[in-house]
Amino acid sequence: MTENEFLDEVPKIVRDWLADHGIVLCGAKQCTRPAAVKRVGLCDKHFRRKLHGHPVNEKSIYEKSADDRFWPKVLKLSNDECWLWQGKPDYWGYGRFAPGAKSNIQEVRAHRFSYALHYGNNISDECVLHTCDVRLCVNPKHLFLGDREDNARDKVNKGRQCRGESRPLSKLTDQVVRDIRKSSEKTSVLARKLNVSKSAVSAARNYATWKHVS
Repeated sequence: MTENEFLDEVPKIVRDWLADHGIVLCGAKQCTRPAAVKRVGLCDKHFRRKLHGHPVNEKSIYEKSADDRFWPKVLKLSNDECWLWQGKPDYWGYGRFAPGAKSNIQEVRAHRFSYALHYGNNISDECVLHTCDVRLCVNPKHLFLGDREDNARDKVNKGRQCRGESRPLSKLTDQVVRDIRKSSEKTSVLARKLNVSKSAVSAARNYATWKHVS
C-alpha cells in the first residue's frame, strides 16, 4: 500500500472503529466531526447547510479561495470583449470584492483584484486603468497600470472630466459664460445679476476657468 492509499484508507478505518463503539461521524466528505444529528448522519455544521438547501459536500464561501469566489461573479465573453462584474458595484460604479470572505473591511475594486491575480504585481501605490472605459470590466487584457497623473490624463482624454455646467454645484452654464465674455458690463454688475462672486465672473471672462467654452 502506498502512502497516499494508506492516507485515503484511514478515514474509513477510523469510521468503522468508531461505529463499533457507537460513535457516528458526519457523512459529509472529508468531515471528521461527530454526527450531531444521527438520524441524517451529519454534524451540526453540515446539517445546517443541508437545512438551508446548500450542497453538503460543496465548500462554503468561507472555505473557498479568493479566486474561486471571484470568477463565479464574472460574466466572461470572448477573450477580447469586456468581462463584466456581476456583483455589487461601489458608489462610483466599479465592482467591489472582498478577498477575505469573513469580512468586507478589506474590500478592493474588482478590476484591481483581477489585475493582481493575473499579473501578480504589487499595485498598492498605483492605479489600474481601463482601456475600454467600462468600470465593471475585469478582463486583464483591458487593464493597465498608471499613476494618479496618468489616471487624470486618461480621464480628460476620454472626456470624463467633470467640468463646467456638468458639475453639480455650478451656478453658471456654457451659454451664460459666453454672454459674460461678450458683455461690456462691469464684473461687479454681472456678479450681482447672476448671484455669483466677482472672482467667478472675472475668472470666466478671462478664460482662467471655463476654458472649454469658446
